[in-house]
Amino acid sequence: MTYARKWVSDLKTEEPIGKTEMGLKARFLKRAKPVFGVFLALCLVALTFLPPPLLATGASSGVGPAQLQALKAQVERIRGIRAPDSVRLQYLSRSGLREKVLENLREEKSQKELTSAEEIMKMLGLIPPDLDLAKLLVELYTEQVGGFYDSEDDALYLVADAAEMNVMDRLTMAHELVHFLQDHRFRLDRAPFSDKDEEVDDDRLFAASCLVEGDAMLTSQLWARDHLSPHELMQLGELSRRVPTDVLDRAPRYVRESLLFPYQGGMEFVARLYRKGGFAAVDRAFEDPPRSSEEVMHPDKYLSGERPLEVDIPPLGLEGWEKAYENVLGEFDVYQLFSLFIPDHEAKRAAEGWNGNRYAYFRVPEGGQVLACVFLWDSALDAEEFIVAFQSHLESRFGGRLNPRVDQGWKLVEVGGYFYAWDLKGERARLIQTNSHQALEQVKSALGGTEGEPSGDEREPEKTRDVSGWRFTAVAALVASLFVLGLLLAVFILVSYRRRPKP
Repeated sequence: MTYARKWVSDLKTEEPIGKTEMGLKARFLKRAKPVFGVFLALCLVALTFLPPPLLATGASSGVGPAQLQALKAQVERIRGIRAPDSVRLQYLSRSGLREKVLENLREEKSQKELTSAEEIMKMLGLIPPDLDLAKLLVELYTEQVGGFYDSEDDALYLVADAAEMNVMDRLTMAHELVHFLQDHRFRLDRAPFSDKDEEVDDDRLFAASCLVEGDAMLTSQLWARDHLSPHELMQLGELSRRVPTDVLDRAPRYVRESLLFPYQGGMEFVARLYRKGGFAAVDRAFEDPPRSSEEVMHPDKYLSGERPLEVDIPPLGLEGWEKAYENVLGEFDVYQLFSLFIPDHEAKRAAEGWNGNRYAYFRVPEGGQVLACVFLWDSALDAEEFIVAFQSHLESRFGGRLNPRVDQGWKLVEVGGYFYAWDLKGERARLIQTNSHQALEQVKSALGGTEGEPSGDEREPEKTRDVSGWRFTAVAALVASLFVLGLLLAVFILVSYRRRPKP
């Protein structure tokens, strides 16, 4: 659901991974290439743990076609992929980049998607209610985009005011050349790397982007190890400290983390594959990409073949309401939401065990909003932990203890200008958030209740929940036996005290 990641992927010349359309989940925050400060910091830190290179070579600050092809050949040897076509380098100024961002934002489709993204993020408390998301994204990408690969003309774009490359630019181009090779070998215009030809859920698109970016991060680090001199590495560190990060630093945490995770989390995921089987294992992942952020966050789940379940949302009975968006919230989104309001370890525990989701967002021109979510979890205990964390995050967000009332298994509260409802049944958890009481009742009626079943805090923990049948009978018999035994013992003691002592 990382909604702000979506829009940037529609920029034709800002595509860092070859036109990989990312859906509302990934299009708005995913596409800065690279996020200079983080990208360079990760490379510098990783280089300290890599084995020493066999040979370190330098290069001049300027670059021509021959130098670019030489750089391409270096990256090809490291990554083990060859692209027969030559690649071109073009330069773009910051002002030119800003204009392209604004041009894309003016498109009707982008405006609608961005409006939905902003409304949902504000409902959930992921961004402040007074934030202008469009303005933030324009500023963010104008500041942070360093380069990109455009698959339509097989060109690498370097965002710089002068037609020359310093060591930072060369590292950026090495990263982008990996995307060039990926596109030619694996076709990044197909699902799940793209949603152009078929509907792909946002969490799956985000997971695929983590694979693509993680591969580029690891390969560019290996290139820097082998082809940058110690002096150039020192220059890289100095240049990284000059990169402006004012906009990135003040961006809401969810926006910032959604932008950075494909680099950080993606690199950890790909490094796990690389340690297991080299780049051959990474290549196999492109043929069978991760289908959820859960698999990226927990690589062993991907390696064991654990995949998310499909979840459906039935018709909600909202006649006259516009369904503005429907998609998937992944483990990454759940963790990010909870971590804003409850301790980090509790947020991680509540997000783990995710097994699938579907949500739908409805609105009306008068301002009515409805967000309905259905989650599946690995176990009933995982589902219960999620519900407990959900209530805790509401209490932290709005600053007060909640005392939900129960109606047919649904727990209901009104707080912060919204009506909330949630219920729990086995491994399934359902949530409703709306500013319309009438809509709340309609959605509850459409989804149906779980009357007669305890929910939320009323449930016993899973490990002690099954005490029906013979277990209950055995416990009752034991209690009765102990009661009779205690009664007999009391009679014996009473008789003993009343007995006269012997003469």
